Amino acid sequence: MAAGALAPSRLPVGPRPPPRLAVDFRPGVPYLTSFPRRDWAWALREACRNATPAELGYGDPRGVVALREVLAAYLRRVRGAVADADQIVVCVGFGQGINLVLRSLAQNGVRRVGIEDPGDNDYHAIAARLGVDAVPVPIDERGIDVDVLAASQVRAVILTPTHQFPTGTALGPERREALTRWAKACDGTIIEDDYDAEFRYDRDPISALQGLAPDRVALLGTVS
Repeated sequence: MAAGALAPSRLPVGPRPPPRLAVDFRPGVPYLTSFPRRDWAWALREACRNATPAELGYGDPRGVVALREVLAAYLRRVRGAVADADQIVVCVGFGQGINLVLRSLAQNGVRRVGIEDPGDNDYHAIAARLGVDAVPVPIDERGIDVDVLAASQVRAVILTPTHQFPTGTALGPERREALTRWAKACDGTIIEDDYDAEFRYDRDPISALQGLAPDRVALLGTVS
């Protein structure tokens, strides 16, 4: 045995692996076991095989136009949004998207943003990094309290109107109308986090809020 080496019984014990969960209820974690690996690999191969030299270079910073056209058509058809390819910016994920929107608002003088209470804590962290104050606004069974929002004197608000996180409630029709009136009255911006509109287990389809006021709503969603 080398000098100074620990006896086997005295070797430090490493951390035990976490127990395997029968069911994972953590929010925001999809069922990755069912990811379509074979179809995904086939699509990647076909895209690379058929790509033109120009498509392999630097393109439009907003994203490939063909992708933006497909997304715009999907948003019009499925989400009831007012969208065309020129209005869409493809990001690496929701985090980059909301950073771009909040940064743009901050550069135009917006220093306070309303956040649903309860809501996603990530909004607070993102706003803080950009020097924007996050103002909690209560929600009830019909969604965000628009009267409290107006009294807070913010000019932007982040919402999950289709399926509020974490309560699951949907923004009621009268609240949607009141919210768009608020945005027009105060020159405000609504940031719509459309994070899981395709997953409908307990209700009929609900259109995106952006379709009611496309000039006042920034619609953020993912294709994951």
